[in-house]
Amino acid sequence: VMYEQRLRSWRELPIRWADFGALHRNEHSGALGGLTRVRRFCQDDAHIFCTPEQ
Repeated sequence: VMYEQRLRSWRELPIRWADFGALHRNEHSGALGGLTRVRRFCQDDAHIFCTPEQ
């Protein structure tokens, strides 16, 4: 979605994007417990687009 907002050129590389969002997952019964297995958590994603020389 972020990349489709406008036409990009290789001259703009490297491009760095970061995203923070809440993710939800439906765990099996009995799998939830502690801080390692939860239904909702915040995840950060980082993406770097570059040429092989960079």
